[in-house]
Amino acid sequence: MRSKVRATPMLLHELFVAGRKAADGFLASHRDAIGTRSSIDPARFYG
Repeated sequence: MRSKVRATPMLLHELFVAGRKAADGFLASHRDAIGTRSSIDPARFYG
């Protein structure tokens, strides 16, 4: 099966930039919680 999108260098670069932007936004909002607060409620998912 062939993909409808070709993974050109330009597309890969654009995806990289979009991912970096998303990560920067996440870190700006959640940096203080990393390593100190759980990101999920295990009882909600597995209880």
